[in-house]
Amino acid sequence: MSKGIRLDTPLKSVMVYISISVILMVTLIYISLTLTAEYNQQKYTDESNERIQRSIDHTINHFVDDFSFRALRLLNTTKLRELLQNNDRQGLLKLLKPKFDLMQQENSNFKVMHIHLADGTSFLRVHKPQVFGDNIAKKREMLQTIHKNHKPLSGYETGNHANVFRVINPIFDKSGKYIGAFEVGLSPNFIKEAIHEINGFCGVVFIKGKELALSKIKSGVLIDGYMLQTSLNKKLEDICKVFNKINKLEENIKFNVGDQTYLTHLVAIKNFKDEDSVKIIFFQNITQKSILLNPIQLYIIPAILIVLLLTIWFIYTLIKNYQDRVTFLHNRHFKELEELSQSLKYAVEGTNDGLWDWNLEKKTVYFSPRWKSMLGFEDNELENSFSTWKSILHPDDLEQALKDIELAHTDPEYKYNTIHRLKHKDGHWVWILDRGKTIFDENLKAVRMVGFHTDITDIKELELQVIEKEEMMISQSRHAAMGEMISMIAHQWRQPISVIAMDANNILADIELESVDETTLQKVSEDIIRQTQELSKTIDDFRNFFKPDRLPEEIKLKTIFDDTLSVIGKSLENNDIALILNIEENIELKTYSRDLMQVLINILKNAKEVLVEKNIAQKEIIVFANKSEDQLIIKISDNAGGIDKKVLSKIFEPYFTTKGEKNGTGLGLYMSQVITQKHLGGELKAYNIASNAVFEITIPLKVETVNDIS
Repeated sequence: MSKGIRLDTPLKSVMVYISISVILMVTLIYISLTLTAEYNQQKYTDESNERIQRSIDHTINHFVDDFSFRALRLLNTTKLRELLQNNDRQGLLKLLKPKFDLMQQENSNFKVMHIHLADGTSFLRVHKPQVFGDNIAKKREMLQTIHKNHKPLSGYETGNHANVFRVINPIFDKSGKYIGAFEVGLSPNFIKEAIHEINGFCGVVFIKGKELALSKIKSGVLIDGYMLQTSLNKKLEDICKVFNKINKLEENIKFNVGDQTYLTHLVAIKNFKDEDSVKIIFFQNITQKSILLNPIQLYIIPAILIVLLLTIWFIYTLIKNYQDRVTFLHNRHFKELEELSQSLKYAVEGTNDGLWDWNLEKKTVYFSPRWKSMLGFEDNELENSFSTWKSILHPDDLEQALKDIELAHTDPEYKYNTIHRLKHKDGHWVWILDRGKTIFDENLKAVRMVGFHTDITDIKELELQVIEKEEMMISQSRHAAMGEMISMIAHQWRQPISVIAMDANNILADIELESVDETTLQKVSEDIIRQTQELSKTIDDFRNFFKPDRLPEEIKLKTIFDDTLSVIGKSLENNDIALILNIEENIELKTYSRDLMQVLINILKNAKEVLVEKNIAQKEIIVFANKSEDQLIIKISDNAGGIDKKVLSKIFEPYFTTKGEKNGTGLGLYMSQVITQKHLGGELKAYNIASNAVFEITIPLKVETVNDIS
């Protein structure tokens, strides 16, 4: 006989034992099902919260990246900068209004397109063009910050006319000077609508009360210091009537509206200072998603107590069905996870970039097979470690690369984006664009860093080819300038050499006539010495012209013109060209004087050649020079009839000439513009006024040290 129930045990005792066993089993099953339901409900809630947060992060990141790209594209492919510099509000409105309307058609939540001046003044509200000129920067911290730091910003901020999530990019002129900011903004409802489209959850937007100081759009519903900012339809009105009584902005709150059960999900949106400014409450209808015992199961439990044998069989079936269900859910979730993993793998491989993942807490690094293959290595040929990366990093790039990494680990706002070289397996260097993101914990401690490597070697090689081409053109220009200078030296020397020859002939004639006297001989000798000194001075002037400036010098503008005329003045005089100088007295500047001389000589020489070619009766070159604030403006005009409109837009292109191959290289004006922009930090442009051609040079009165353009 086995222990437990004996075969001769009375039926009543057996029934009691079985009944007790069944009750215990049912109770355990019921408890197990209830706990499982609660666990699944909590798990489902957590997954929903996580899914919503991911959706919001993706939506905001996509919005910031998309509109930042659009803003930069507008700045780089249109005349936006020029129109802003010229204070052409109507021109800007004409340029931006069609784009604003198109973007509103794409997304009805697109509300704001705004141009700000560097002094904080509103220059143009494309969404409200009739309102401008107010100093909104005094009231908005984002504008104060970008006007101070000149770096892109994004985040929620209210304004006088709109409560929006904003992306603001700085605007710089061609010289790199900050001239204003370009702002776009979307209503926070774009997040609410995106979540509704992805997950089907309805929601309402609450904005922090103090953030609404500038806003004219307010409601009477205030919860936890946040004010409701969403128009309610009938469904949301019914939900909010119940939710407002709870008077808490929290997630995982369950409440009933009629026969429907809702669960709240809370999402916070940050302002540019990473502070909560907007909270969006989403209401998930979980009426059909509650994982609880259904009414049939509640009826079966009492039946189990009555029909013991059927109950035992039912319990077995229930357990089996439950196990099958759990297995099914497990397999389904595992399959979804596997598909998601496979999709991520395809996405990474599709970019042709190398993935790296650096766990700062565990001090482990992962390099993807593609990361290694772009350097010529198999997956097992390189160790996954930080020291591996350092060992193949170019020594010249090591210091800057480590500084960039340190900055990425200390500044949560820093966008890690750097270029360096890594050594290929065969020994050559590969140029790498390295982009990544640092993940911080709640204490702002860097815990992880992930990113991608992109091979940009081909792009770098193209850049080097462009530099080599420019160097070749610079060399050609200098050789051409040297030939022209030798020709000018010959003109400068003719008169002194003629005087010396005449004095020598006079001495020989006096010797033949035996009429040499000491006084005459001394006078003629002194004249010869003066002429040789003039020849020597000419050599010094031209030698100084070709001597490169290593550092900018403080010099008077008149001195630069005097040195210029010492080189080209005689050539102008020999061709009967009148040079009229209208220069403000005592203009001083800090610049590369020899470079400015080269530009002036090129322009004056071109003017001389066209005046001679066209055989103008009264040849004139007029120079105006004056200073305006921190800039020097030089205008050089001639009366040779102006520049042909057909070629005016081409005269600064390399190798373009109207003189023919024998008389010109086509590099003089091109190099003058290159020198003006890269060395002198200014601009050179040409235009016609009446029948006069005008070349206008605009340079700063104080230029910083730059590298040699060659």
